[in-house]
Amino acid sequence: MRLHPTVPYMPGEMPTSFASRLARCNNITSARELLSDFGLSFGKLVDGDHDTITYLAEVAGTDPVPLLRESCRRVGNDFLLRSQILTRASLVRPSFRICPLCVAEDQQSAGGAPEGTAAYCRTVWSIQHLRTCAHHDVALVDLPTLWREAAHDFPLVLDGWSARSDAGVRDAFRRPASQFERYLIRRLEGGAAQCWLDGLPFYAAARISEMLGLVATQGRRPVSKSLTSDDWAEAGRQGFLVASAGPERIEKFLHDLWTDYPGGRSTPAGPKAWFGRFYQWLEYETKDPVYDPVRDIIVRYVADRIPFHENERLFGKPVPYRKVHSVGTAIHQTGISEKRLRKVLLQAGHINPGHERRVAHQVTFDATAAAALLDRLTTALTTADVAAALGITWDQVKPIVDAGFLRAIDKRESATVASLFSSEDFAAFMSALRDGAVSLTSIPDGAFDLGAACRRAQCTLVNVVGLVIRRELNWVGWLPEASGFRSILVDAAEIRSRVRREQLEGYTRRQVEHITGIPTASINALIKGGFLPATRERHPIAYHKVLLVSKEGLDRFRAQYVKLSEAAGILELSIPAARRALDVAGIGPSLAKADFRTAFYLRGDIETFAVRQCQDWDAAAR
Repeated sequence: MRLHPTVPYMPGEMPTSFASRLARCNNITSARELLSDFGLSFGKLVDGDHDTITYLAEVAGTDPVPLLRESCRRVGNDFLLRSQILTRASLVRPSFRICPLCVAEDQQSAGGAPEGTAAYCRTVWSIQHLRTCAHHDVALVDLPTLWREAAHDFPLVLDGWSARSDAGVRDAFRRPASQFERYLIRRLEGGAAQCWLDGLPFYAAARISEMLGLVATQGRRPVSKSLTSDDWAEAGRQGFLVASAGPERIEKFLHDLWTDYPGGRSTPAGPKAWFGRFYQWLEYETKDPVYDPVRDIIVRYVADRIPFHENERLFGKPVPYRKVHSVGTAIHQTGISEKRLRKVLLQAGHINPGHERRVAHQVTFDATAAAALLDRLTTALTTADVAAALGITWDQVKPIVDAGFLRAIDKRESATVASLFSSEDFAAFMSALRDGAVSLTSIPDGAFDLGAACRRAQCTLVNVVGLVIRRELNWVGWLPEASGFRSILVDAAEIRSRVRREQLEGYTRRQVEHITGIPTASINALIKGGFLPATRERHPIAYHKVLLVSKEGLDRFRAQYVKLSEAAGILELSIPAARRALDVAGIGPSLAKADFRTAFYLRGDIETFAVRQCQDWDAAAR
């Protein structure tokens, strides 16, 4: 069955427009009624259903191919027009948009066409982003739908417009079609502009251009409801110049917004304030992943140039990396005080002199170059931390540091008087202890952890640590479930044999006191005065050194000097009697008690006096 009479299908005409004109030609009220008479759904025609359009072409006696090409076919939540993807927001539905000059030309060239069927609606007029007729360079006019039955019915809507205005050239507002609109038309016609936007769907390329241009023309906070079609046309024109040039030009646009922000670029205002509606649209108004390439440009720009706050989130995700820090953001990230952090950064050359005249958020530096330093200081361990990790007291850490087994961070680098240790250096120290160790699940007989081994071998902890790190022991064990020095096991007997040195030659002061009976205070005075030669030697077991008096020196001293009690023994007198006898004989101490705490006499003087006294006693007896 075919309709009679029919109207010719016009190139580029919307299928709904053709159906409406066909109905008008056959004196049928509307396209809905026409399709209903043939058992077809008008809704399917609107959604570009293939079978519906094919059947309509058959009853109209026309080729279905052009109709199918101009149909806007629904695919899920989107639409497909001439192989280009559009969204519902990209279409002017159910109302119409027209070029007054095109309509006037249609009506002038109508010939014998039935009334109301000469003008037809072009498919490109239904696209929201096209607001100018590229053929006549005039602005398109929106035709509001005044009643529900007129939805999608072009002749009915056009009749209402013609009745309310003098259609024609007087309704045409001259405006040249922009590069943006001509680009979209070329895409619909299958042409390629070879620009960055070609890689995005049609609707995304159009919307990105408009939103960039909206901020460029209306500022960061435009009032969308008050924008006219002319405003959106200008936004598309300017935004396309940015978007079509690709990521570098978009970054330049973002940079201009950032540098022009009146609140101060380095304040913690954030991209919502810097980039205005463009950022808000991508963050809050659409979650479509097709815009991710543009989101990535914003994320990259922020990460590359802006000292963002540590908790900053862009599009629901943390910023993936950082290239720029401010003193303010670094304080929050590291927990280091501002005064110390500025000193650290200045010492390392990351900030310049004069920084103190600017607030923390305005002092910026290369985050990548300073990352190792900040991480080193942030994760640094105090002496108490090291002691707790090793399971020892804090005063036991110092000998280990002094021996060079664990190195403290240079105080100029850390800008603090406290000793700090790099967590990496500490991990390397523990790794050196475990190197070559046998992994164990229990403690074998004769094995002890480092602290216990020191006590059994009567040596210092640093001695045992040195033996382990220098790999001088035959056996070292490791308990993975334990921590610190408790996880390192050694053979106590082997430790004892390796730390014990040769027996010392000489006498300690206590031994001298025991041999001679001279008090320690007098021994110290004699050593200081050089009468008892002494040297400091390493203890055979312990880490410390001891003061030793040489045996030969002690023998020489005893051969030369005697104290009063010894002199009394030689004279065979009591100590008081010996003192009186020596005083009467005029023999006084060679080393005075005031200087040496004990009086010492020359042995030769005492022995000579003893011989003379014996001779006197013999003479008296005769």
